[in-house]
Amino acid sequence: MRLSFFVATLVLVLTVIGRAEESVLEGIPGIVQGRGEAEIDARFTAGAYASTESFIDALDGQTRNDFATVSSRFFLRASRLGESAEYEATLDLRDKHDFFDKLNRELLELGGANTFQLRQLSIRDPNEDGSFYFTLGRFPLWEAGAVHVDGAEAGLRFSDNLRSALFAGLNPARIDQSYLQFNRDAAVFGSYLAYVPKSEGWVRHFHGTAAFVGQTVENHLDRAYFFNNLVYQWGREGHLTSLVYLDFVPRIYVQTAYLSWRQGLTGISKGLSSDLSFSAIDVIQYSRRQNLLEVLAPSPYKEATWSVKQRIGSVADLQLSGSYGVRSADALSRKEGWFGLSFPQLFGGRVALQMSVGRRRDFVSTDSLARATLGYYSRDWEVTFDQEYGVKSEDSGFVTHPWLSELGVARHLSKSLYATVSLQSARDERVSIFSTFFRIGYRFGSRGVAPIRDAAPSRGKL
Repeated sequence: MRLSFFVATLVLVLTVIGRAEESVLEGIPGIVQGRGEAEIDARFTAGAYASTESFIDALDGQTRNDFATVSSRFFLRASRLGESAEYEATLDLRDKHDFFDKLNRELLELGGANTFQLRQLSIRDPNEDGSFYFTLGRFPLWEAGAVHVDGAEAGLRFSDNLRSALFAGLNPARIDQSYLQFNRDAAVFGSYLAYVPKSEGWVRHFHGTAAFVGQTVENHLDRAYFFNNLVYQWGREGHLTSLVYLDFVPRIYVQTAYLSWRQGLTGISKGLSSDLSFSAIDVIQYSRRQNLLEVLAPSPYKEATWSVKQRIGSVADLQLSGSYGVRSADALSRKEGWFGLSFPQLFGGRVALQMSVGRRRDFVSTDSLARATLGYYSRDWEVTFDQEYGVKSEDSGFVTHPWLSELGVARHLSKSLYATVSLQSARDERVSIFSTFFRIGYRFGSRGVAPIRDAAPSRGKL
């Protein structure tokens, strides 16, 4: 019923716009040759992920923990619609089926559960040449920290670079929900100010946004936060990036923060550069970043990282890097240092190789690590192989030898059709984990497709 309502609304709006346009065009001879044509940008992707965990020692009477899911997405954006060739309609549908998600209490086992999401269904008038712009429907707002709204956005453009807007509606993404839903009891409102220059150079540019967002559940203010994102680049080897979510309700704290500073040091040595970053994340983000073999409960976490890279000739990079982080839940710390050598573009730019060794104090263990990454890149193929081996000495006296391996293969069948396969393996003396991932995607429409890379990509930190 919900999907039918939204789809029917979109079809009705597009039909009205189309008929109005046809009527006007029929009454004005010769305008057909001068009007802009609608642009379509669409893609369909489908994929599957499966993993098998086998434990040496039984946990809760079980030695297996399997996971499998299949998901798909259909995205369609039609722009330059309507009489003034300004309207933009967007549809984003997603579906996910988890095979071990729903508990069957009678059989005491997990069964399949399907989740359908209407991620976006909206009509927008960007009005690039005017002052007032608006959006109606279900849509995300990156200017306000990627908040989702079932309602409306009304904005005012003060200049080509500066604009501001108010938004309000129902909240389809409550904090206690993993997927977007139609929530009659939840609301979201707020405003943002965005400075986004239309024409930014490759070497120097600045853009930023600031927003205040409030979210209510059953007329009770459940969350209120300030969001800020800034990107400033003053040269090829110098840029500053920041992102902050500062919560005021239910209490004042930094939910997520990230600050990154990159600076070229050519005054000291040619080809020398440095990176310094700081991040603070909450429990949810920590759980998403956890290592496959980590067994600690998620916790708020703060971390600082640094790296120094020296270009050696035209084929190699020498890099030193390190980090220090602390968990808030138990004050356990993580310290690590790495020394590495990389060859970003070998054999005509088709091959990339990275090798590094490191030492890490990993909360409750001391680890010695070695890591290597080998990649092959062409117009049609991308193949990467990652291998990491370590010796983990736990505080309890137990020693393990973790192996982590990953093979990824991507194939561009054409400019519009591509497929990706990934195999992952992680094992030590306690557990063995094997996972597979497959994805296929198809892009179509009247808009052009970006050129396919025909060389190894530039590499960042080791």
